[in-house]
Amino acid sequence: MQASQAVARSYADIISSPNIAELVAASVTLADPAPLPDDPVRPKPMLYLLLAGILGLV
Repeated sequence: MQASQAVARSYADIISSPNIAELVAASVTLADPAPLPDDPVRPKPMLYLLLAGILGLV
């Protein structure tokens, strides 16, 4: 019980530290840019109605 409290206190001290940016070093790189869709995305009510009907019968 005391060990878990010590870990929790240590974690809280680190998180509440004003220099958290210095403690956490992270870098983000873009692997591949996302392709733009050819057609706009829109709802497909007939497909959804058909799927709902099939699932409703099961």
